[in-house]
Amino acid sequence: MNSLRFALVSLLLTSPLVAQAGAFDAFDIYAVPDSGLEIDGPLGTIESEEGDAFGVRLLNSFGEHVFAAGQYQSSTYQGVGDPDLDQLRAGLGYSIGTLPVYVLAEYVRYELGLVNSNGDDNGFGVHLGGKFDLFKYFSVEARVGYLDVGDAGNGFEYVAGAALNLDANFSVFAEYQETRLNNDADQDVIVADIRTGLRFRF
Repeated sequence: MNSLRFALVSLLLTSPLVAQAGAFDAFDIYAVPDSGLEIDGPLGTIESEEGDAFGVRLLNSFGEHVFAAGQYQSSTYQGVGDPDLDQLRAGLGYSIGTLPVYVLAEYVRYELGLVNSNGDDNGFGVHLGGKFDLFKYFSVEARVGYLDVGDAGNGFEYVAGAALNLDANFSVFAEYQETRLNNDADQDVIVADIRTGLRFRF
């Protein structure tokens, strides 16, 4: 997992300066073949043995700079309590002129389900990202953000990914996302996902 994250981030940092801003009109459907949940606290560490997930995501631009973003992901883990984690996000973003840079503010909802209990937390996220079309058939993206999701905690989130454009409309993509939150119980909650999926660009 760490090697894939390093490769994706390195690719972005070494990209040509002539890269063009990426499009913000796309619909993604994806699977998460490797999803991890780790909770570190004063009483020790709880780590899921393995997990998998699926999700959908929509980006839709309005005018030249403004775009809307929405995402839903459902994850199932094996381990203590066999938790389920559903995430719902919806927000607005702004692409900065002709630069391949954007800002995004979003509503974030976490629904954590355990064998004997369930919890829902609502909050927000703010992000700064870069989206590059490097060549005709290849694009990369990276983003860093801050999340505050109620009792689930607050902290930073990192995303890096790449897409291979099969034609003018369809792409396959892979990305790594890591979210690190700290809550009032002095627990560090780490969610790490490797996603692979199909993208329809319109």
